[in-house]
Amino acid sequence: MALIIRILQRSNMEFPTLFGSVITSASILVSVGLGFLIFEYTRYQNRKIDFLYQMRSFYPKFDAFRELIYQVFQTDLWKNKDVVKKYKASVQKCNEGEIKELIKENEFLKLYRSYLYISDKYSKEVFSEAKSIYSYKELNIYKKNANYIWYAINCRTDFKIEMNDNCFKDIDDFTLKKMKKNINKIGTGITYNNITLDLIADISGEIEVTVINPLADLTYSYEQPIDPIIKKLFAILALVLIFGVIFPLIFLLISSTITLYVAITAVSVMIICLLLMVFLTGEYLGIIP
Repeated sequence: MALIIRILQRSNMEFPTLFGSVITSASILVSVGLGFLIFEYTRYQNRKIDFLYQMRSFYPKFDAFRELIYQVFQTDLWKNKDVVKKYKASVQKCNEGEIKELIKENEFLKLYRSYLYISDKYSKEVFSEAKSIYSYKELNIYKKNANYIWYAINCRTDFKIEMNDNCFKDIDDFTLKKMKKNINKIGTGITYNNITLDLIADISGEIEVTVINPLADLTYSYEQPIDPIIKKLFAILALVLIFGVIFPLIFLLISSTITLYVAITAVSVMIICLLLMVFLTGEYLGIIP
């Protein structure tokens, strides 16, 4: 700061000329910087649009799977209705201790909760028509529950005995037709003659791998915010605009005894901002690690 004061005091340059130079330099810097920021922001938005387009290509199969689980859950699926009833009552009372005890004594309730989560989410969203984009966090929960539906039937023997595999024989033709339509829409390539618990489990495992996993990856990329360096560059350009253009213009219009200190402030801020922009640009381009 002292060096800048001595340079300005010894210089024969008049303050209007100095301010004019500052304004010109700042204007060029802001123009180039804003062009760069607009370009980067547009590219960021275009990437999000591209990710969203790819995400939506998975939604029909994903929604068909959710509807299928909802339809299965509406059948007479569980043999131990008394335990299910107690679990529902405990949930309504928010009795965490009782819920944990019920699950400990009746492990099939873990599978029940997986069906319940997907079914409830589908029913609430389809009737409210509120859902447009699934978040990365939501998809991870769906992934966990779809995996558990597959695991409980294909990797365990104690869950299936708690379920009524004949429940599909008792459903009406209209519902059965809708379920088969959803299975065909999912298009897993799994051949079947009749709808069974094993078929639902296989579909859940297939959906996890071929739909939910890639959809979650795309959603994660979609949710990433713009590079923090871009925000920092914007803040620096705002400072350049204020101290390099607006303030000098104001003090060119008025006569003030503190003009020297205004000039020092403007020049100092310009130098600091220029150095910061060079550093952040180098960091953004990978030149500066």
